Amino acid sequence: MTVRPFQEQDREQTLAFLDDARAIDSSGHHLHVVEEDAALRGVSLWFATSRAEGRLAAIHTAEDQPRRTFYELAAAACRDAIATGLTEGTFELRNPALLRSLQRDFAIDPLPSAWDPASREPIQWQVTVDLRDALQQLETYL
Repeated sequence: MTVRPFQEQDREQTLAFLDDARAIDSSGHHLHVVEEDAALRGVSLWFATSRAEGRLAAIHTAEDQPRRTFYELAAAACRDAIATGLTEGTFELRNPALLRSLQRDFAIDPLPSAWDPASREPIQWQVTVDLRDALQQLETYL
């Protein structure tokens, strides 16, 4: 398994994960892919929202990939964002099972950002992290 920056020859396979060419074509978007046996097994997308903060917009992996692949893509995005001078990162979660998994593996403080109108239960959470701390936690896990 190799995690590397997106290359133009990855376009078709990357579109299978992201479903929108704008995700690839936007000049401020940074993409990483996981390649295994000449096939892409995952992709991450982040972009800068300010001089200090980046937003992890997406991580998608093939269904057969272990959680480690997801975390490798997150680490690659962190390294890339730090290299551009960013210090903070944010991401949103809409999957309660993924939220529980991340809380089990990492020290994060998710804040509810959307609620179900009927039950008033949170259905979306925003997480803000110090990128260096997040990378250190990811590397400890990896």
